[in-house]
Amino acid sequence: MPTVRAIVENPALRLRVVAGADALDRPLVSAHVSELEDPVPWLHGGELLMTTGMRLRPAAARAYVRRLVQAGVSCLALGLGADLTHVTTPPELAEAAEEAGLPLLEVPQEVPFIAITEEVFAHLAAERYAEIQRAFDAQRSLTAAAVHPGGIAAVTTAFASATGMWAVVTDTAGHVLAAVPDSAAGGWLDDVRPQLARLRSQGLRASASLSTVAGEQRIQPLGAQRLRGFLVYGQAAPLGQFERLVAAGAVSLLSIELERLHAVAQVERRRRTEALRRLVAVVQPAERARSLLASVGITAAVLRAVAVDTTVDTAAGSADTTTTGSAADTAAGSAGTTVDTTVEDLAEAYPAALLEVAGDEVVLLVPDPPGDLADALERLLPGRAVGLGTPVHPGAAAHSLRQARQALRMSRERGGGVTDAAALASSRLLLEAASPAVLAAYAETVLGPVERADRPGRDLCASLRAFLEANGSLEAAAAALGVHRHTLRNRMRRVERLTGRRLDSSRDRMELWLAFEARDLAAALDTGA
Repeated sequence: MPTVRAIVENPALRLRVVAGADALDRPLVSAHVSELEDPVPWLHGGELLMTTGMRLRPAAARAYVRRLVQAGVSCLALGLGADLTHVTTPPELAEAAEEAGLPLLEVPQEVPFIAITEEVFAHLAAERYAEIQRAFDAQRSLTAAAVHPGGIAAVTTAFASATGMWAVVTDTAGHVLAAVPDSAAGGWLDDVRPQLARLRSQGLRASASLSTVAGEQRIQPLGAQRLRGFLVYGQAAPLGQFERLVAAGAVSLLSIELERLHAVAQVERRRRTEALRRLVAVVQPAERARSLLASVGITAAVLRAVAVDTTVDTAAGSADTTTTGSAADTAAGSAGTTVDTTVEDLAEAYPAALLEVAGDEVVLLVPDPPGDLADALERLLPGRAVGLGTPVHPGAAAHSLRQARQALRMSRERGGGVTDAAALASSRLLLEAASPAVLAAYAETVLGPVERADRPGRDLCASLRAFLEANGSLEAAAAALGVHRHTLRNRMRRVERLTGRRLDSSRDRMELWLAFEARDLAAALDTGA
């Protein structure tokens, strides 16, 4: 940016500094002429302000200068001449400018103000051209990095080198794909992670500019037709035109590279989808399953199935049961977007997994799954209905998928969330496959005689449940109930007579315990608990 000194040093303008000589390195952003007593409403700051002072009274000079300084004026130039208002600079004006540290220049009558204006804008144009040329050279270095091996990391390095900024490229989930310097993946990126989570839902319209104690930071989306990731960059000083121009080129090149990687991944994903279909078609020998996994580059001792709901409720907000025209298009588009987003999110979070869209589900087989898979899915797909099968050897993937789909059905009935088959007792999993009516009928068949014969003071149902939970131990159950074991023994004999079941039989005790579980579950489902 040109300075006051650069304009003064042009001998053709014959300018003389009469005040503020220590502030000649102030930058200039424009030149402006005004004869108003108060030109402040027409100023933006950084101007070289020119005037003949025709309406400037010496007594008002100090207030005039104070207003210019407050407006951010970089320099004041006073035109002098025998045919003008002032032949020499008024002492009051020179003193006020010196006290305020505002450069004050004398302009001889022979030098038109337009000459000064042209000089200022010539400097600005030259600087802008140099900036564009510098940006062009930087773009060329970015392009060279993109066409040579190195991909995202090479382009990010070239971008950071050309601009002197730190830069991080992430996928849509916030996983770091490249960072320069390496430390940027920690400190600076951590500052903007909450923004990434918020911007993710906005797709290619997502962008943000942040000012923090660390400087100015920007987040820009990457991708062609769909969001593929983010470019996060910044520096301690505010970003200029040069940084913005180079960033625009980096965004284009990184988007192309991410789209290329996505296309390659799609081909590999199709191969893995076929492998998934063969794995879940039938339970098969472990060796054959491992061989099938190896054909798509996967070595795993354990697989775990995931089933994710992708249905979209298109009826909300409309009383008409017939969807036609644009409404149908909107519904189809919403469903398609949901599926695409789910697939991409899961593929990015679990790149080694086998994945397929099957009807209204996305099915996933995760090799050697982490222990916190259920929690991770809850964070990745908040509120979505998700079913998670138990970990199995590769040949039993079909079994894990059946569990995942059954767990998904339970999750849908509960209104969403991750339902983990491994976290449920097998009996509970079996019970939840039945409707509330079936559960209530089973409980009534087994426990009905006891409940009808029960009355205060006898506490047959409570005593029976305590006995079952104590695994058939009279002493432990009696202690839990606070009664004598003989009292509890008499109650259990009455239960046996009412139900026709023997409490010394583990099978009969299991049926009674399942009846209690079925009654509780039916009540919970009826109340929406």
